[in-house]
Amino acid sequence: MQTLNDRKINTLNTILSDLQKELCKPLESVKNVDELLIKIKELETEKKEIEQKKKLSTINNKHDKRKLFLEQVLAIELPTEDITTNLGHLHATKLKKYPSLAEFMKENQYVRFIFKNGNYTECKNGQEITYLKKSTYSDNTTTYADFKDLKEACNYNNIRFDSLNFKKFKALENKILKESERIKAEVKKSIEKLNALDCLFLESENLINKDSYTTYKAYY
Repeated sequence: MQTLNDRKINTLNTILSDLQKELCKPLESVKNVDELLIKIKELETEKKEIEQKKKLSTINNKHDKRKLFLEQVLAIELPTEDITTNLGHLHATKLKKYPSLAEFMKENQYVRFIFKNGNYTECKNGQEITYLKKSTYSDNTTTYADFKDLKEACNYNNIRFDSLNFKKFKALENKILKESERIKAEVKKSIEKLNALDCLFLESENLINKDSYTTYKAYY
């Protein structure tokens, strides 16, 4: 079933197609070319925004589902012994000793739990891995600890704790684009400084070691 956003995109595609056809006519037969171009740009902007909203909604739903799954699995009483069979399943008889885990597995029979260093540290649901504990590596030893709360567990599993609304997304997008432009400008200045010092000539003649400095080769 088509969503409202899908219908809007289809309508905009039809309108844009008609306007593009109008624009492809001989120039002398097209009235108000400038207005036509402005209208096309406005519609393309509107279409992009709807597509972004649709994609953002899909991403939020995905993270909400992952968060719910994580919350459910963290609430389970997990064994401190390895009850996994050679086939990767949980041992049916031993599983009965853990009611919450047994109940969870009825609804999630394809989930596989992984036992490491005396703990069930992660589980796999298809190709997706969910970490049940945080790990620390020191002195060639990995230790595991519980998360202090669901938010920490979400961050560790790269799951968005709060949904990202469109207004905040656009604000973040604008900040990222502005920062990217600032960095580009700084890199361009650095390139100009290096070129002014004839570093490429000196390097080509082996007068300086190319490993002793960094050259950014960029094109604008």
